[in-house]
Amino acid sequence: MADWDPRIARAILFAERNLESAEVDLSIEALAREACMSPFHFHRLFRATLGEPVSAWVRRLRLERAAMLLRHTQTPLVQIAMLCGYATQAAFTRAFARRFAVSPGAWRAAHGLSLWQQDAPPSEPPQVTKLGAMRVLWRRHQGDWPGMAETMAGVCRVFEERGWFRSDTSLVFFIYDEPDVTALEQQRVDLGLTLPADADAAGWDVREVPAGPAAYVDVDGDYATFEAAAMDFAYRQFPLLGQQPSSDQLLAFCPGRQAWSLADDLLRALCQPCPVRIVQPIAPA
Repeated sequence: MADWDPRIARAILFAERNLESAEVDLSIEALAREACMSPFHFHRLFRATLGEPVSAWVRRLRLERAAMLLRHTQTPLVQIAMLCGYATQAAFTRAFARRFAVSPGAWRAAHGLSLWQQDAPPSEPPQVTKLGAMRVLWRRHQGDWPGMAETMAGVCRVFEERGWFRSDTSLVFFIYDEPDVTALEQQRVDLGLTLPADADAAGWDVREVPAGPAAYVDVDGDYATFEAAAMDFAYRQFPLLGQQPSSDQLLAFCPGRQAWSLADDLLRALCQPCPVRIVQPIAPA
């Protein structure tokens, strides 16, 4: 994906952090204020960046989040409606049926818990560690996974030109969507590299990952192995801790691999077995 205007990136991250709150205003006007732009200019630039109107994008993300919760959890419908920003269950049911052509209850009955959840042996709680604070220079990739190499190459070029690669530079994925809920062309992955402490990245898209407790699981395998492990971790292992996640995005780290400064090496890493740590930050008690 081409470079984003940092103001659009800021508004997008704000909206994604607040999708599960009916109290936060995610209208065009509110997001334009977050981006410090006029609503007219913001809407034009947003649509050019993501290919969707603001309101349609917010609605789609909320409903796809609901579909994942219905599939993988036993959370009551009324609670899912509230979590996904709907003031009433009736409003949520109407919107869900328009998006998926079935009611939330019918979706849960048809999809239910995934077969791998039903047949897999009981899970062990994940390990917990202290996640250090980090800054990640990132870009969003939207679409098929092989295309990520091109997106990541842009981040790598910035690091190479400024001499930011270090021996402990880590490749970081921020994972959002499930392939069988979100259309391939709309699946989101944020790709980035951890910035050294002395890097002046003003003007670039930088995400702050705060220090704090985090659950994790280590995976060594190809992408298919990683995808299955990520779903198992999110929906079977993490809930055993009895804790709340601090965000809806899973993080995946591939630490200390300067060889990934080349896009071809990144693509090979996605297609061949490699060690990956899947992480879920834990919300404060």
